[in-house]
Amino acid sequence: DNGNAMSITKTGLNLVDGATYYFNVKAENGAGLLSAVKSSNGARVLLGVVFRDNFENWTVQFGGWYSGNQAAGAIGITTEQKQLGNNSVKFMDTSPTLDDCYLLKNLPDSCYQYDARFYFYFPAGFFNGWGINDKISLLRINDTKGNRYVVFSLRSSGAVFQVNKTWAGAYPGITWQEGKWYCLEVRAPQPASTATVKCWLDGTEFASFNTDLSDVVSWNQMQCGLMDATVALTPTVYIDELAVADFYIGPVSNVAPVISDIAAAVSGTLATITFNTDVTAISALDYGVSTGYGDTVTEGYYALNHSMTIPGLTTGQAYHYRVRCTNIDGLETVSPDKTFTVTGTEPLPQVSPEVHAYPNPCKVSASNPMKFRAAGAASSEVNIYTVTGRLVRKLSGGEEISWDGRNQDGEKLARGIYIYKIRGSNGDSVTGKLALTK
Repeated sequence: DNGNAMSITKTGLNLVDGATYYFNVKAENGAGLLSAVKSSNGARVLLGVVFRDNFENWTVQFGGWYSGNQAAGAIGITTEQKQLGNNSVKFMDTSPTLDDCYLLKNLPDSCYQYDARFYFYFPAGFFNGWGINDKISLLRINDTKGNRYVVFSLRSSGAVFQVNKTWAGAYPGITWQEGKWYCLEVRAPQPASTATVKCWLDGTEFASFNTDLSDVVSWNQMQCGLMDATVALTPTVYIDELAVADFYIGPVSNVAPVISDIAAAVSGTLATITFNTDVTAISALDYGVSTGYGDTVTEGYYALNHSMTIPGLTTGQAYHYRVRCTNIDGLETVSPDKTFTVTGTEPLPQVSPEVHAYPNPCKVSASNPMKFRAAGAASSEVNIYTVTGRLVRKLSGGEEISWDGRNQDGEKLARGIYIYKIRGSNGDSVTGKLALTK
């Protein structure tokens, strides 16, 4: 940053999803004094929610999905069953020889992991005719190579994961009920030689298992519906409230986010509002000179810990503000009205004892003088010379002396390099260079 500001926004950074970044920051004030270097506490990059479909507003075939495979039957929006809202999507396998009936969505391949959450419903008769080894898949998450994947499949009495063409995780003993909605969330993890696949059913985590995903570049495609069925089966399933993100989503909540620890910190004409939510939420900050507000700052991503800044405020003005937080399922909480006042005052800069002339360089004037310090001296004297050694100004005063950039005759000195020498009444003496700018 090359300007005077209370905050800095840096764009154009080539950040990697899932990585945690730390930043070192230092600042220089108007007097040319540098702060100590401060380090951030680290922030993980999140893409957030990359896709969501509650199957309420399809205006074209397959809605926001890339495509649909109806080789084995039909896909369509229906009011027959729904977990929330008015609709769900119905997958109906009608072929005794084909087994695929699913929706396909391409995902950003810059994401390090994906969680896919959706609800599924088995109608009456779903398991009729199933043998003990019959199975059907509801979800596939594929990698960019097209030959690595995480697949969730179910049997009449359990569930199983296929990873990299190997049945790597099995969960026997689940008794599925027809006529009931289930919430499933599956995590395709960050590729690694020991990658941990996770799964949650109705918010309860299954035992995780590790697998080798070292040759996976990234995940980039999701398929959801009826797949890999034993060909003689002709099942129908309903799916609703699907969401994909790079963090744990959890079941649909009937409760809006809880907002806590709201605080406002004012510095100059900038205010920073911080607060927390009990679940991942995306937030907006309304503010103004009355409870009508009038201006809004948006956050743009889902988080648990939130911080938003309001620049360009008016000195001496009291402001009202509130925060609005919405969880992934669209439920919103609005905080009570709160206030802060902009004083516009800034703390005086802390000048290090090692600093003797500041600001340096200096565009010197009567309103922006250069100052000389003799730390701890009751009185001091400053002599200013050209680089050839000619004395151009002699000043005397206390511990700190101001100079307007003029010589002994009151003439403004030309820009360039000069030499100063400070002598304090305590016997200290220091010599250094200063630069006058235009």
